[in-house]
Formats: sequence, C-alpha cells, structure tokens
Amino acid sequence: MDFENDSAEFCRSLLEKTERAEVTEMLKLLEEQEKHHAKIYRRIWLQFYERSYASVYPGF
Repeated sequence: MDFENDSAEFCRSLLEKTERAEVTEMLKLLEEQEKHHAKIYRRIWLQFYERSYASVYPGF
C-alpha cells in the first residue's frame, strides 16, 4: 500500500470536488443576480412604457 500516492490522490479528489462545489455555487449566485437584474429591467421598462403611453393618451 502506497500511503503517499493514496494521500495525494485523495487530496486531488478533494480539491476537484471543492472546486466543482465552488463553481456550482458561483453559477447559482450568477443566476440569482441575473433574475434580479431582469426584474429591475422589466420594472424600469414598464415605468417608461406607462409614462410614454400616458403622454400620448392623456388621462391614461
């Protein structure tokens, strides 16, 4: 049994799992941020549209 080889392999495996978990977490955060930005963009666009429509059609 080669303890150094097994230990190095274990460390490599652990590092890969950690990196994958970090990347997965970063992707989740980016998706949440993207959804948040989309909500803000829709809200701004809706306000702009409503104001534009109100200026064309008074009393809207």
